[in-house]
Amino acid sequence: MTFLKDPEHEVTGKLYFGQEDVYGYDSVRITRKVIIQDLRDMAEEAGIEIVYGKKFTKIISEDADSVEFEFSDGSREKDDMLIGADGIHSKVRPYLSPDVQPHYTGFVGPTYCFPRSNWDHLEETFPLPCSVRGEQGSFIITPQTQGGREIFVGRQLKFEQKTRLGWNSLLENKDELIGTLQRDPPSWTPLLQAAQAQVSTSDAHFLNVWPFYTIPEMDHWHSPSF
Repeated sequence: MTFLKDPEHEVTGKLYFGQEDVYGYDSVRITRKVIIQDLRDMAEEAGIEIVYGKKFTKIISEDADSVEFEFSDGSREKDDMLIGADGIHSKVRPYLSPDVQPHYTGFVGPTYCFPRSNWDHLEETFPLPCSVRGEQGSFIITPQTQGGREIFVGRQLKFEQKTRLGWNSLLENKDELIGTLQRDPPSWTPLLQAAQAQVSTSDAHFLNVWPFYTIPEMDHWHSPSF
């Protein structure tokens, strides 16, 4: 990853996710969709059933040998272990550390993808992947898919905090997301303006938004009975 300043595109630093002459291997960007499908296939091959449409609500009881928990539909399960791999707003974490709450950083990252061939302003010598920083935040730009035929763009900027319902509403409001990504075009060089323009074309896809949260350090990551 090359870090640049806009408008002069001065290189301010580099971060190696993979570099054969440094680490002995290169890096490959794989989309979340591909990883999820591969994990599903591996689970099926291992005979592991994935049950969809279930939402954890509470723990009923636990001891050294098992834990019983309930879902939103009222059904219950009893198993050897319950693992809370349910993200930053975990429903399981409060049972371990009730006082640990996600902290919003004040920044958000709307993202989208488009065909690389649509970006006429992109020169072959321009360093990708890169982070371009300006007065109005920064843009993360990286090629993806085989041969780098697709461009992933993420904008990082200050944004007012919303509730979880508010973030979901923002994700559904494509016009507001596009407006956020295309905000302040005069603050960016033509290269970035051209990338901003792509989000409102018919070829743009995977429009998403990532509010950035952190979790304070936890004293423990498992229950006392584990």
